[in-house]
Amino acid sequence: MVLTLLLLLLVTPGCFLAPGRSAAPAPRSVAGAEPLLARATEARGLAFLAPAPVLALPRGQVHAVLERELDRVAPPSEVARQADLMAAIGLLPPRTPLREIVLTLQSAAVVGFFTPVDRVLYVVGEPDQDIASDPGLASIVVHEAVHALQAQHSQIPDVTLGLEDHDDLAFALSALLEGDATWSMLRDEALQTGQPQLRADDVAIDVDVLRSEFEDAEVPRWLREVFLTPYRVGHVWVEQVADAGGLAALDTAYRAPPLSSRDLLHPERGPTLRPLPLLRLPGELDPSAAPQGAGCAPVATNTYGEIGLRTWAIEAGAPHEAARQAAAGWDGDRAQLRRCDGGEQAYWLVQFETPRDADEFADVARGRWRGAIQASGSRVLLSRELDPADAERVLRRATLARYDDLDAYLAARPEVLRRGRALRDARALDTEASAP
Repeated sequence: MVLTLLLLLLVTPGCFLAPGRSAAPAPRSVAGAEPLLARATEARGLAFLAPAPVLALPRGQVHAVLERELDRVAPPSEVARQADLMAAIGLLPPRTPLREIVLTLQSAAVVGFFTPVDRVLYVVGEPDQDIASDPGLASIVVHEAVHALQAQHSQIPDVTLGLEDHDDLAFALSALLEGDATWSMLRDEALQTGQPQLRADDVAIDVDVLRSEFEDAEVPRWLREVFLTPYRVGHVWVEQVADAGGLAALDTAYRAPPLSSRDLLHPERGPTLRPLPLLRLPGELDPSAAPQGAGCAPVATNTYGEIGLRTWAIEAGAPHEAARQAAAGWDGDRAQLRRCDGGEQAYWLVQFETPRDADEFADVARGRWRGAIQASGSRVLLSRELDPADAERVLRRATLARYDDLDAYLAARPEVLRRGRALRDARALDTEASAP
């Protein structure tokens, strides 16, 4: 379940307004949208392969549309399980109403969004509004139109839809999509005004302002990071790619995208691409190898990446620089929540590049983790209520595979793309069945 990351595909931050709900007629096409779609194709250098609907959506209907999209991809019960896992390992405060916070944030901040399931571009407002005359709104429509182009030219939006248990990979792919849409939006602005294209550093303040608003609204740190960081790091990564090779290089990036937050959090290295490490806990592939707790069953499993480790360490009280350094050696992770006859077990296994990196993270974790901390070589295990013998089993018997590119990962996990496409196919069938 990649709920918090999936919705990065749906919205562009605008103003922080109070959400509302209302019953209203079905959305209608926005007048004058075609010139903005044409601007998106010029800025991005891609043509639409199929019609791209642009519909007006009254503010009062935004919450309902986003809720419908979210529930198709991540049912409320699955959102609750993932929230319980994140709370158990310290990424979220206990009893965080994750689904409600996400919907409120999105409904409040959105002024235009693209839905990757039904592939519709919504503009918040009335059908007869003059969107082209408002430069800010026109730029947002261009941004979201680039998302529509991405969905027609790449499998990455479907991959992101199909991911259920790898938030870090979803973070990386979403950062590429948002970075591309932001870079293309700014290229369009430059083409319209004749001014030089704004750089990532020039627009970072916009994300910082929204981050401040989220902090004032007491949005948990993890949600702030996964909502906002991809816009910034994705823009920097795409900018570096485009600087080196223009639109052709950006097209190539969709065939060789970043695969983890590690690829994006170190812009000083350039647009790096490293193999994706996939850590599997005992029992994920072989149930007989799972920890043996009485009457235990897994509730939720996920991977959070370097961005997750860094955020966790800051949330646990580490200074920002210490947290950054402790997370920088990340080389794979896997967290799981299990419910047993006697209560719950939670554990988070982290693989590091070197034993020294593992020791550095363990040092930061000590005194900040209310549970057991065990290290073995390049691995650190944070656990609660896990029998020492089972903890040793997790440390020793978890497997690590590496995938050089997205195609290799999808070959090993074909269910991801299959699920993403099935979601869209089901939506298409629903649309046909409800048509007059």
